[in-house]
Amino acid sequence: MLHHLATAVAKAEPRWTDEAYATRICISQLVAQEWESETGWGLYINHIGDNEHKVPVIDWSKKTFTLYEEDLSQVVFSLPIDRFVDKYSRLVMV
Repeated sequence: MLHHLATAVAKAEPRWTDEAYATRICISQLVAQEWESETGWGLYINHIGDNEHKVPVIDWSKKTFTLYEEDLSQVVFSLPIDRFVDKYSRLVMV
């Protein structure tokens, strides 16, 4: 998940200063050809719904990436957005 998200965030780099466009680019990159699929991509904004995964939060204005526990009770780690992209977009997927 972190590799795919970091790759999507990297694609949005030219628009990191424009929250709306950067978010749209990331979502488009992640969903890709699955826009017509009934399952696989649920999106929540500003609240947690049916969740069983750690929660990634990108703050475009602060240029940070933070990963939270499933219930948002604890930060797993936080990085500047450029360091997150550098570290996780380069992971080799096997």
